[in-house]
Amino acid sequence: NIDSDHYTTQTFRAMLRAREVSDKVVETIIEKMDYMDSDHYRTVIIKDLFDDRGISSKYFGDLLNTVENIGSDHYSTEILTQILKEQDLDDAGYDKVLDKVADMDSDHYKVTILKRVLNGSPNNAQLLSILKTAGSIGSDYYKSEVLKGACNMVGDTTDEIKNEFKSVAKTIKSDTYYGRVARCID
Repeated sequence: NIDSDHYTTQTFRAMLRAREVSDKVVETIIEKMDYMDSDHYRTVIIKDLFDDRGISSKYFGDLLNTVENIGSDHYSTEILTQILKEQDLDDAGYDKVLDKVADMDSDHYKVTILKRVLNGSPNNAQLLSILKTAGSIGSDYYKSEVLKGACNMVGDTTDEIKNEFKSVAKTIKSDTYYGRVARCID
């Protein structure tokens, strides 16, 4: 056992760079990350796991669960953004990642992620998930920022998406911020 997160990270990084990584190696690394204290080093390892490879669906849930053990929304944002950007997710996987986003404490980091995914041309199911996640944002300002980003996409979609947009918009208490998204509602 290596007690230092730094040296553990260096060992894992060397393993990941040295050869084709088997599922067993990925499984071991994910298990060992539970014993690490440093959010920084956990993030470094997870980023290395994604480099030049996707995470198999077999370990996708385990990897997402490691995000729960990360106390810093900053580092969680780095990981979740990378997953959304680099993994080829089906709609169910996309929902699972956005559930982790909704569980974050910081509205700022939630919006950071949601704005990035809105720039990636989400499909209708993904857009609905984004809007549902926007509903978890407490700040009227940040909620309006996400809705403004989704405004142009909502017009040509399903009634379910339009209704979700309206539902989230109506939770904005501030007249100023509500006014910024009200044009999208009609």
